[in-house]
Order: sequence, then C-alpha cells, then structure tokens
Amino acid sequence: MIEPVTRTAVNHLPKGELRATRRPLTQWLPRLGVRGILGFVIVGAVLFLAIVGPLITSTDPLAQDISQRLRPPAWESGGSADHLLGTDQLGRDLLSRLIYGARISLTISLGAALGAAVVGIVLGLIAGYYRGWLDEVVMRLVEIQLAFPFLLLAITIMAVLQASLQNVIIVLAVSGWVVYARLVRGSTLALAEKEYVVSARALGCSDMRIMFRHILPNLIGISMVLFTLQVAQFIIAESALSFLGLGIPPPQPSWGTIMNEGRPYLDIAWWVETFPGVAILIATTGIGLLGDWLRDVFDPRLRV
Repeated sequence: MIEPVTRTAVNHLPKGELRATRRPLTQWLPRLGVRGILGFVIVGAVLFLAIVGPLITSTDPLAQDISQRLRPPAWESGGSADHLLGTDQLGRDLLSRLIYGARISLTISLGAALGAAVVGIVLGLIAGYYRGWLDEVVMRLVEIQLAFPFLLLAITIMAVLQASLQNVIIVLAVSGWVVYARLVRGSTLALAEKEYVVSARALGCSDMRIMFRHILPNLIGISMVLFTLQVAQFIIAESALSFLGLGIPPPQPSWGTIMNEGRPYLDIAWWVETFPGVAILIATTGIGLLGDWLRDVFDPRLRV
C-alpha cells in the first residue's frame, strides 16, 4: 500500500524534490487548447467592455436625438464616426446601448445562475444525503417545477411582481435551480457511500460537516461546468423575455430590449436588430467554449 504524503513528510523532502511536486503554471497552458484560449479571450473581452464601458464611450445610452434617428453604421453611406454602429429609432447611439446592455444582461445571467446554484446545490445535498421523506419532497418539487413551461412560469411571475431587473433574476433562478438539484442529488447518493464519508460518520462528524466539508468539494467541478453553461442559457432566456416585453422595461438597455425595440424597423434599419443578436451570439459562444474546457479539466477520464 502506498502511504499518503503528509505535510511532515513533505517538509523533510529535499528542496529539489519539493519543487518537483508542485505543478508549474506552464503545464496548464497546453491543457487550455484552442477552445479554452478562445473562450477566455471572448469572455474576458465581454467582461472588460461591461466593466469599463463608460471609459470607452462617453455617449449617454439614454440620450435621444431625433435628428440622428436610424443613422446607419459609420462604414455605410450616411453614417457618422460619432455613431460607429449607427443609431436606433430615437437617435440613441447603438454602440453605447450595447455596451451598457452587456452590464445588464451579464448582471441578470450571473445573478440568476448564482441564485439557482445556491438553492439547487443545497436542496440536492439535503435530498441525496438524508434520503427518505426529504428526498421525496425535494424531488416532487422538482417534478412540479419541470411540469410548468418556462414562458408560462415567467408570465405568471411577471404578472404578479411586475417587470424589473430583480424580478427577471428571480424568474430565471426559479426556473434553473432544478437542474442543480437533480445533478447534485444523484452525485450525493453515490458519494454518501464512499469510504471517507462512512469513516467521517463513524468518527462522529456532524451531518453539516460531512455534507459541506467532505461531499460538497467533490461537486465543485460539475457545478462549475453547469454554472458556465447556465450563464449562457440565461443570457438567451433574458433576451427572449425582453424581446417579448417581459424583461427589463425600457428605456434601460439590455440586448433583448434593444432587439425588441428595433423589430419594427428591421426592413429599413437592419443594424438595430442585427448587432444585439451578434453580441448575444459572441457572448454565449465564448461562455460555451469556456464551459467545454472546464468540463474537460474536471473530467478525470480526460486527464493525462
């Protein structure tokens, strides 16, 4: 049997051997691959634009100028360098609205994914660890949640709470926690029978310590992969809700709201509808590539 290397044993290793046991940063770079690098670049660029947006453009995204309405992009005839991506039906700068809209769309998707993850992981841990009637209650709640179509649930909640940024986050979080609950519950059922969990229970560790110190760390990998994929899903869902008039109320810009407002002008001003769609496509593609890389990193079958 190979004895585990304890902290005391590591302290007695020669300095050269101690350095060899540490994984250098350069070994992680080849594992990134094209997908990982491209995902990091796209996600980093979107986050950078969302954070430092006011430093990039000084144009107020809510400022209206009817004399400049439906101006084409700067490279087309009639365009202006003051409005690189053109203007919308009220003369508002489209580039500024896209940059500020990235803030709102990312805030909603990240907040909803985080809320769904917290609720789903906690309920999944409880259901998988305690089983019995707690498991039955949680799983019945999951089945009831899955029985409601997403749009019907969103319309119902929005009719009660009214459209706002906080309420959109609540709608998306309520619709997304079931995925975490089912995944974590299934993994917890298997992990609860492992030797180290049985040993911790025999040593008198509390249930909370076992769940959050021994089981939860083994679920971080799959939860991170699901989190990244759900962020991309929620960006599309928020855009769909705003496009249908159930999301962020105007004049606050979000990518879905911009597309909804530009829909009647698609025949004469293609840019008002196209550029928000391209922004959604780029952001979700980058997050999806990052999620695929995280899946490969945390999948032990793909490690070399």
